[in-house]
Amino acid sequence: MSLAGPREALNSDSPPLPARSDEAAPERPLTPAPTSAGPCDAPPSSRWNLVKRVLLVLGNAAVGAFLTQSLLGGLILIGWTMRASRRAALALWWERSPHSSHAPTLGDWLQAHDRDNPDASWPNWFLSQSGVAAQRGQEIESRSGTWRRLARVPFHSFFLNLKLGIQSLFNTWVLTMPGCVLMLFSWYDGWNNSFNKGYEQAPVGPLTGVLGILLFIIAMLYVPLAQARQAVTGRWQAFYDFQFVWGLARRRCVSNLLLALGYTMLWLPLGILKTAPYFFAHNNRTVENYAPEQALAFLNSYFLACGLAAFAAFILLRLWVARLYAAALVSGLHKDLVPLEALDEFERSSLARLDMIQVTPTRSRHLFLRIVAKTGKGIWNIGVLFATGFIWFTFIAQVYVSEFLHYHPVTAWLNQPLIQLPWFRYVPANLNSPLPELFLTLLFLAAVFSIGELLKKVRRLGAMRN
Repeated sequence: MSLAGPREALNSDSPPLPARSDEAAPERPLTPAPTSAGPCDAPPSSRWNLVKRVLLVLGNAAVGAFLTQSLLGGLILIGWTMRASRRAALALWWERSPHSSHAPTLGDWLQAHDRDNPDASWPNWFLSQSGVAAQRGQEIESRSGTWRRLARVPFHSFFLNLKLGIQSLFNTWVLTMPGCVLMLFSWYDGWNNSFNKGYEQAPVGPLTGVLGILLFIIAMLYVPLAQARQAVTGRWQAFYDFQFVWGLARRRCVSNLLLALGYTMLWLPLGILKTAPYFFAHNNRTVENYAPEQALAFLNSYFLACGLAAFAAFILLRLWVARLYAAALVSGLHKDLVPLEALDEFERSSLARLDMIQVTPTRSRHLFLRIVAKTGKGIWNIGVLFATGFIWFTFIAQVYVSEFLHYHPVTAWLNQPLIQLPWFRYVPANLNSPLPELFLTLLFLAAVFSIGELLKKVRRLGAMRN
């Protein structure tokens, strides 16, 4: 029985990897033949490829920094990162497969089999990935079908990024927002009690804050790998595969600890950048005497520059988690700890065509040794779990300290840019209130999805008439 199969309907934005054929000729390495040229005599094509990569990185960084300055841009950035995470996971599987010797890069190997595979290159921000429009219109050869395919090209990736970003953010909010809301309430209640001297209600604020912190820490033991699973599978429902995701997290407890440390260390400079404008205004007379328009222009430029750091940290962490998830999945398969039936269709078909579905037999040990090893591993995992929770506590402690130094109402508590919405713009509401932007964003989203549903109904009616 072949493990290869078509992707599910919800995952149809990207075509599957090419199916293998028993009659197909063996793959030939795509690496160029060795030449006698020295290291300084690189061919023009290699130099041009290097230039293109540098320009691609700089362009993506510029666009990413710009998108961190708005609510809508943050949603698009999440969706783009979801697609990049999917490619990162596929790249790790390819690197560990026997096919990695047949091509210098994953993109070369994919394009050698399927020129239109969108995973062969980094995702686009706005334009359609190569071949997506053609794939969706293969069965329509009429003039109207051609026009529909051409109309998708300028904005296909934009709306796909937006859709994936909304799905990911909603799922993340489901598990992280309760803790954030309780921490916000505890902050307000604690200060109100401090000013009003309500001694009988004194425990309410601290206890609510402790509960919020605990809920947030528990959620963060699960959320990063769940985000990666949703990105790789392309299904928002995969975020809630609690047993599957938690099993991977337990078996990779040390990696999760290092990941929590990465979040904490990367948030430290961002928290400093978030709080720094307050000290600018109190230690620089020129900045202190700015008119409101000058202060707003200064903060806009400042946070746009900070957006480069926020984007770099956000994409680095998401790609890190994607590779961690991919490695845990392959390791579980090889050790027969992950059942093949628990994998998503995309994961099964990709791993099967990369010849990565195999079980490595383990040496049988004495019963006493197995009991000792299992007990010791359980104690070790519990210790690492508590250490990971403590590291996440230090992440939250940074938020409390930065808000004590300079308070940012609501947003600093309800949104953690590295975890939830990558919106890194902390302009005071008296200079630029975020409420109009929030209203316009919601209005835009409502209009987009209303038009999308209308177009679907029109297509269904056209199909019924034909």
